[in-house]
Parts: sequence; structure tokens; C-alpha cells
Amino acid sequence: MRARERRVGINLNWLLSGVEPIFAGEGIDPLSSEESAIDQETLEKTIELVQKIKLAKKIELSPKKEAKAITLLYRLFQSEQDVHEDTAFEFMDMIAG
Repeated sequence: MRARERRVGINLNWLLSGVEPIFAGEGIDPLSSEESAIDQETLEKTIELVQKIKLAKKIELSPKKEAKAITLLYRLFQSEQDVHEDTAFEFMDMIAG
């Protein structure tokens, strides 16, 4: 679990308890990282999937929660090439919950 936390950047305490911050190291300036390059194709795929899930599940998210959902799934797509839609739906359930 800790390895996934490091790869994806998810705070395990949030997954287990629901207490924020959602992302490990939240509050650190992401633009100061050398790994801050954005993959346009992955970002587009992520945003499209978030929109698809919102429509399918009739979920309304605040801009802050939607940004977190996009960031979370973007990191997941970057760390694992083959992400199943079911996984993305589960993450959205956690964020919207």
C-alpha cells in the first residue's frame, strides 16, 4: 500500500479514514518538481473519463473536488498504464462520497 501511495500520491490515511488531505505531500508546490511536465493526452483522457463518470452516476462535484478527482486519476494513469474504468468509478465514489 505504501508503494502505491508513493506512486500515485494518495494519502493512505485519507483512504482509510476519509480525513484530508487526500494527496500525500499536499501543500508542496507541484511546479517546483522536475516531474511536473504534463502529458496532454493523459490529461485529456482523464478529464473525459471524469466527465463520463459524472454523467453516468449523476454526480455533482464542486470545482475543488473535481480538480482533486482529475489530479488523482491523472496520477493513477501516469503510474499504471492499464487502468480499468471500474477503478476510476470507485475513486469517483470515494471523492464524491
